[in-house]
Amino acid sequence: MSLSLPRPARLSRRLLLAPAILATSLLAGAFAPHAAHAAMGVGCDPIVVLSNGRTIQMAATIGVTDPSVIGSIPWQLHAPVGTSVVSVTYNDGVSAKEKLQFTADQPAGTYQTSVMVKASVNGASVTSINYAYLTSDTLGNQAPDATSSSGTGVTGTPVTTTLRHA
Repeated sequence: MSLSLPRPARLSRRLLLAPAILATSLLAGAFAPHAAHAAMGVGCDPIVVLSNGRTIQMAATIGVTDPSVIGSIPWQLHAPVGTSVVSVTYNDGVSAKEKLQFTADQPAGTYQTSVMVKASVNGASVTSINYAYLTSDTLGNQAPDATSSSGTGVTGTPVTTTLRHA
């Protein structure tokens, strides 16, 4: 007597590809900082080119949805002794509220950033992510020598990060 077992169902190619497509979509979203700003709150991101060939890109996401509650966004950048600012670019809708103060007082390869968001809403979250890379590189290409650091806080208090980049 022969026992006949049912054949296992074949999975369609679409079903097999679904996890790969989902993972790719999630990874693509993780590397899109400007999209994250829109979903999480108001974003600001000055880009500073320094005389030593380094670019420091500072970014902060502020946990408010209405930019009118933001009073000012003072940034501080402390860079290595002997460096100076070549240019500053502000790329967002709150750039009129941003101001950069630069000081060359750090050891070689050390960059310290600080942002203190002043807003009429107290206690809103502030997340700061900062990058250092060679000016000839771009973040879109994920420069091989890029370094980053991040910090969190709330409006009215400084959020400070330190980058070490030779």
